[in-house]
Amino acid sequence: MMMSLMGQTTWTKQPVPADIWETVEGSQSQLEGLLGSVDAEVVKEEKVNGVNCYVVEIAPDLGQLQQALMDQPGIGEGLGEMPDLESMVEELSFKLWVAKDTYFLSKARINMTLNMADETAGIPAGTVDLSLEIVAYDYNQSISIELPPGAESAEEGSSSFELPFF
Repeated sequence: MMMSLMGQTTWTKQPVPADIWETVEGSQSQLEGLLGSVDAEVVKEEKVNGVNCYVVEIAPDLGQLQQALMDQPGIGEGLGEMPDLESMVEELSFKLWVAKDTYFLSKARINMTLNMADETAGIPAGTVDLSLEIVAYDYNQSISIELPPGAESAEEGSSSFELPFF
């Protein structure tokens, strides 16, 4: 995993156990709880990499999202007390491009601005801006993976691999 923060780039590696997909498959009810805390609307249609897609805007209910997160195994107990999302989140937007024929995710864009009045969960007070864009394609196709420069010297990360919200 590569992370860039304040002009510094670091690589971290972490083993992924072979049975991780069993964890993902068994988490359907937890995922449904998270999805129950959002409003979704198809706003238009666009092409992504030549694929016809529905463009879906998602607006989460922060109170319900917070409760769904606290109900996730390993999150609620681990935090003790979760910060109030409604008081911290200034902006949160999700936009998904979903293939019309397969319903596979083609693209996702997340923008979030947090205003931290006090130090919370080890994060200093201040404003945090997060933008994330993911493009997904060639589902079920063979791939060749080349290790990016710098990744070979990655530091060893946590020995326990966990997917978020599973």
